[in-house]
Amino acid sequence: MIPDYIRCCAIVFASFMIVFINDGTMCIIGIYVSYWKEELNVTRFQLDWIGSLQMGLSFCLGNLHQFHQLVYVGPLAGKLIRKFGYRLVTVGGGLLSGISFLICAFTAHLSMLYIFYGLTSDEGIGFGLAYMSAVVAVTLNFDEKRPLAMGIVSCGTGLGCSVMSLLVPILVEKVGWRNSMYVLSVITASVCVCGTLLTTRKRAQDARRSTMFPLTGPQMMALDPTRNTSLHLPAELVQSSFALQSTWDIGELEKHTRLAHLLGSMGSFVFMDQLDRLITMGAKRKTSRFHLFKNVQFDLLLIASFIYTLTLMPPIVYLFDRLRQKRFPDSVVSAVISGYGFAGASIRLLVGIIASFSWFKKRSFMLIWVILTCVLSISSNYMKGAWQFGVYSCLLGGAHGAFIVLQPLVLAEIVPKDDLTEGLGIMLLGSGIGYLIGTPLMALVYDYWKDYDACYLACSLVVSVAALCVACIVVAEVKQILMEQYEKKLKRMIEAELSEIERCNRDSSSSL
Repeated sequence: MIPDYIRCCAIVFASFMIVFINDGTMCIIGIYVSYWKEELNVTRFQLDWIGSLQMGLSFCLGNLHQFHQLVYVGPLAGKLIRKFGYRLVTVGGGLLSGISFLICAFTAHLSMLYIFYGLTSDEGIGFGLAYMSAVVAVTLNFDEKRPLAMGIVSCGTGLGCSVMSLLVPILVEKVGWRNSMYVLSVITASVCVCGTLLTTRKRAQDARRSTMFPLTGPQMMALDPTRNTSLHLPAELVQSSFALQSTWDIGELEKHTRLAHLLGSMGSFVFMDQLDRLITMGAKRKTSRFHLFKNVQFDLLLIASFIYTLTLMPPIVYLFDRLRQKRFPDSVVSAVISGYGFAGASIRLLVGIIASFSWFKKRSFMLIWVILTCVLSISSNYMKGAWQFGVYSCLLGGAHGAFIVLQPLVLAEIVPKDDLTEGLGIMLLGSGIGYLIGTPLMALVYDYWKDYDACYLACSLVVSVAALCVACIVVAEVKQILMEQYEKKLKRMIEAELSEIERCNRDSSSSL
């Protein structure tokens, strides 16, 4: 028999590698667009839909059903995992991705890239299945150590982006972009090997299947009495490191005070352990389907998230082609882009840990990072040296990573916990729309002015609107704090007056 701790290590390693390959291959779309534009003789707008389909549809299709109170996990992946198990589904997803990249090596038409690079490989169906299986495997097999396991797995996002950004330009330079697809095909097919490592621990084998894949909203929200007092909720598969993205583990604050917010990204997992157990859906108060939109702070955060994700991908996707136009060697360009992934992963983990402290002001901190993003986009137009763009790439990765971590945490502060699942679904849907149309919209700016500086200026102007929305949320928080302080002061004054009156009454009684 294989010892339990070896199974644990194998599950974490396999899940880490799946996230590593998934998000790593997603980050290199900007590199290939630079070569596709030259060979296929198409506009930037047409090419940028390939990457937008990857991220946007993974968000939108995964969350549209939230409005109809259907299954929160991906319907296709959830049903397949329920029927065949996550090992077989991972193997199938890896094979589909590998075959898709193999077909891309022979394609000579843009529509084929849409299908096989944008939909069935990378962030598409193939890796969607594998990614979902990795999330479920960690969620099912870990309990007390789940935040730590997810934190390790989420590091694959930044490391994958960095390593692939260094590897792919070298491959393309040596063998051409078509032959490099063979290498990507082998790399992605190796997910099948990772799938065989996703074994099930003995403790998890006795868990009820309904805990893993509830079929309806009410079933999902029901607490499982056989699993102590915690609600283990394998949530939406969000297939990117820039997202959010998220497995929820709710109700274990007592056990994890320091690691409660150990979050990852550009997809990324979200842990909200500081929340109490969610109440059952059957006991939840009946409200209007659109009652969340009556919350002004929620509306502002939704607008800010949509606008921020609208401009999240273009700066990093365009950076490779932009630096090549400035005559930087491909090796230097790839090194600059790799800084984005390393910094993003580091900042995510750092912010996630700091966020567990009570003194941490999440909304104010989010505002700082959004403003930094705005400033970075403008300042990049005045950069000349490679080291300057390296610093820019690292700061940009940190800003994006911090926003992704803080987005669900801020949401948890401004909506009731009963509405948290629905609120996150709406938030991710808005982010998905931003990912879907953001890069093509900025491509229109480039196609019109033929200058990437105009794109980065446009991104800065758009992000400034998001900064204004977050600033309004911060102002509302300050007002709330001042009001609470005033109420406490007024309460103390009333208590003092009552005490004085009571003392006077006692003195009067004693004198009589």
